Amino acid sequence: GVSGTDTSRFDNFGRACDYGDLPESGTSFVTTGANAARHNISDEVRLGALIDSEPDGQPGPEANGDDLNNTDDEDGVASLPPLSGATTSYAVTLSARNTSGAPATLWGWVDFNNDGQFSPAEAASTSVANGANPANVTLTWSPVSVTAPVGAKAYARFRITTDSLSDNGATPQDERAQGRAGDGEAEDYAVTVIGDYGDAPTSYGDPSHSPQGPYMGATQPDS
Repeated sequence: GVSGTDTSRFDNFGRACDYGDLPESGTSFVTTGANAARHNISDEVRLGALIDSEPDGQPGPEANGDDLNNTDDEDGVASLPPLSGATTSYAVTLSARNTSGAPATLWGWVDFNNDGQFSPAEAASTSVANGANPANVTLTWSPVSVTAPVGAKAYARFRITTDSLSDNGATPQDERAQGRAGDGEAEDYAVTVIGDYGDAPTSYGDPSHSPQGPYMGATQPDS
C-alpha cells in the first residue's frame, strides 16, 4: 500500500493524480498544493466515464479549470439541480464506477451558505458497492438552508474513493474535502443561486428576489 507523508503534487511513488478546480482566491477551498484534494488515477474507481491527470489543481471562479486542461473529464454529474433560498433539501445524482473489489464511498459537499469553505454540516456521503460499472448514485442533503445571495455561485465538490477519509474536528472546515486518496476521482462544480422573478415585459427591467423572508400574499414564492 501507499504510506508516508505526501508533500508533493504526486503520490510518494510519483504517480500522477486527478485534482479539482474550485477557486482559492478569497476562499478556504484547498485546490492546489500539498493538502489539495487529489486522487491517484484508477481505472476501477471514478466518476463518469473519463478521468485525466494534472500536475496540480486548476483553480478558477467558474470551477472549470480541470475541464479545460487536457480532457474534459468532469462528467460524473449530468446537471446540477438549481439552488435558491427556497431550497430545503437537495439531491445530486452521479454516475459512479467501482470495480475495485472493495466498497467505495461517494462524498459530496455544497457551500450552501457561501462562506468559501466546506463545513462538516455541508457534507453528504453514500456507499458505492463493488460491481458498479457504472451505477447512478444519489447524494441527498436535508434539511438545508441556502443563504447564498441570488446570482452567487455555490460551489460543490464530489469525491469517490475506497480510502477512509477523516475530519479532524479541530477546524470549521471538513478535512475530508482535502488531501490525497489512493484511488478514485475528484470533481468540482459551480451552480448559480437563482431567485424569484416577475413576468412583466423585459422593457420594465428584470428584478429578482431571494425567496426568503417577507413575501406578498399567502403563498411563499418559488424560484
